[in-house]
Amino acid sequence: MPLSPNDPWLLAFLERVSVRPGMFLGDENVKTLAAFIQGYCQARIDLGMPEFGATESSLLNEFEKWLATKLNDARDVAWPTLIATEDPGERNVRRFFSRFEEFLRERGDSLSHSRRRGEVGVCPRG
Repeated sequence: MPLSPNDPWLLAFLERVSVRPGMFLGDENVKTLAAFIQGYCQARIDLGMPEFGATESSLLNEFEKWLATKLNDARDVAWPTLIATEDPGERNVRRFFSRFEEFLRERGDSLSHSRRRGEVGVCPRG
Protein backbone atom coordinates (compact mmCIF):
# COMPACT_ATOMS: atom_id res chain seq x y z
CA MET A 1 0.00 0.00 0.00
CA PRO A 2 1.45 3.44 -0.94
CA LEU A 3 2.46 5.69 1.91
CA SER A 4 0.90 9.08 2.50
CA PRO A 5 2.89 12.10 3.73
CA ASN A 6 0.55 12.22 6.74
CA ASP A 7 1.26 8.62 7.77
CA PRO A 8 2.89 8.44 11.20
CA TRP A 9 6.54 7.40 11.22
CA LEU A 10 8.12 8.56 14.48
CA LEU A 11 7.10 5.79 16.90
CA ALA A 12 7.90 2.96 14.50
CA PHE A 13 11.27 4.56 13.76
CA LEU A 14 12.07 4.98 17.45
CA GLU A 15 11.06 1.37 18.10
CA ARG A 16 13.59 0.17 15.52
CA VAL A 17 16.35 2.47 16.74
CA SER A 18 15.81 1.46 20.36
CA VAL A 19 16.87 -2.11 19.59
CA ARG A 20 20.25 -1.14 18.06
CA PRO A 21 20.84 2.61 18.37
CA GLY A 22 24.51 2.44 17.41
CA MET A 23 23.65 0.80 14.09
CA PHE A 24 21.18 3.54 13.15
CA LEU A 25 22.96 6.53 14.65
CA GLY A 26 26.67 5.66 14.64
CA ASP A 27 26.81 6.18 18.42
CA GLU A 28 24.46 6.03 21.38
CA ASN A 29 24.24 9.70 22.30
CA VAL A 30 20.83 11.33 22.67
CA LYS A 31 22.01 14.45 20.83
CA THR A 32 22.81 12.30 17.80
CA LEU A 33 19.28 10.90 17.89
CA ALA A 34 17.86 14.43 18.12
CA ALA A 35 20.01 15.57 15.18
CA PHE A 36 18.87 12.59 13.11
CA ILE A 37 15.20 13.31 13.81
CA GLN A 38 15.71 17.01 13.06
CA GLY A 39 17.47 16.19 9.77
CA TYR A 40 14.77 13.74 8.74
CA CYS A 41 12.07 16.31 9.52
CA GLN A 42 13.92 18.93 7.47
CA ALA A 43 14.18 16.52 4.54
CA ARG A 44 10.42 15.95 4.73
CA ILE A 45 9.85 19.73 4.70
CA ASP A 46 12.21 20.11 1.74
CA LEU A 47 10.11 17.53 -0.12
CA GLY A 48 6.90 19.43 0.64
CA MET A 49 5.74 17.00 3.32
CA PRO A 50 4.77 17.70 6.93
CA GLU A 51 7.50 17.05 9.51
CA PHE A 52 5.43 14.41 11.29
CA GLY A 53 2.38 12.32 10.61
CA ALA A 54 -0.93 13.84 11.58
CA THR A 55 -1.17 12.02 14.91
CA GLU A 56 2.37 12.69 16.12
CA SER A 57 3.08 16.36 15.45
CA SER A 58 3.21 17.35 19.12
CA LEU A 59 4.51 14.11 20.62
CA LEU A 60 8.11 15.22 21.24
CA ASN A 61 6.95 18.58 22.62
CA GLU A 62 4.61 16.79 25.03
CA PHE A 63 7.44 14.44 26.01
CA GLU A 64 9.70 17.44 26.66
CA LYS A 65 7.14 19.03 29.00
CA TRP A 66 6.50 15.70 30.75
CA LEU A 67 10.23 15.10 31.22
CA ALA A 68 10.89 18.59 32.60
CA THR A 69 8.11 18.05 35.13
CA LYS A 70 9.35 14.55 35.98
CA LEU A 71 12.88 15.86 36.55
CA ASN A 72 11.64 18.98 38.34
CA ASP A 73 13.65 21.06 35.87
CA ALA A 74 12.30 24.59 35.38
CA ARG A 75 14.76 25.53 32.63
CA ASP A 76 13.41 26.11 29.13
CA VAL A 77 15.57 23.50 27.38
CA ALA A 78 14.89 20.80 24.81
CA TRP A 79 14.42 17.11 25.61
CA PRO A 80 17.95 16.11 24.50
CA THR A 81 19.42 18.55 27.02
CA LEU A 82 17.14 17.26 29.76
CA ILE A 83 18.25 13.68 29.06
CA ALA A 84 21.92 14.72 28.90
CA THR A 85 21.55 16.51 32.24
CA GLU A 86 20.07 13.41 33.83
CA ASP A 87 22.64 11.10 32.19
CA PRO A 88 25.77 12.92 30.95
CA GLY A 89 27.31 9.68 29.61
CA GLU A 90 28.11 9.01 25.98
CA ARG A 91 25.50 6.20 25.80
CA ASN A 92 22.59 8.25 27.17
CA VAL A 93 20.25 7.45 24.28
CA ARG A 94 19.22 4.43 26.33
CA ARG A 95 18.04 6.81 29.06
CA PHE A 96 15.97 8.59 26.42
CA PHE A 97 14.30 5.34 25.39
CA SER A 98 13.63 4.42 29.00
CA ARG A 99 12.07 7.80 29.75
CA PHE A 100 10.18 7.94 26.45
CA GLU A 101 8.70 4.48 27.07
CA GLU A 102 7.67 5.61 30.56
CA PHE A 103 6.00 8.67 29.01
CA LEU A 104 4.16 6.52 26.46
CA ARG A 105 3.02 4.01 29.10
CA GLU A 106 1.46 6.84 31.12
CA ARG A 107 -0.48 7.70 27.97
CA GLY A 108 -1.58 4.09 27.54
CA ASP A 109 0.84 3.41 24.68
CA SER A 110 4.30 1.99 24.03
CA LEU A 111 6.86 1.80 21.27
CA SER A 112 6.04 -1.85 20.70
CA HIS A 113 2.41 -0.93 19.95
CA SER A 114 3.47 1.18 16.96
CA ARG A 115 3.80 -1.86 14.68
CA ARG A 116 0.46 -3.27 15.75
CA ARG A 117 -1.20 0.01 14.78
CA GLY A 118 0.22 -0.43 11.30
CA GLU A 119 2.61 2.51 11.43
CA VAL A 120 5.62 2.43 9.20
CA GLY A 121 9.22 3.28 9.94
CA VAL A 122 11.54 5.62 8.13
CA CYS A 123 12.53 2.82 5.76
CA PRO A 124 9.66 0.31 5.68
CA ARG A 125 10.49 -3.28 4.90
CA GLY A 126 9.50 -4.48 1.46
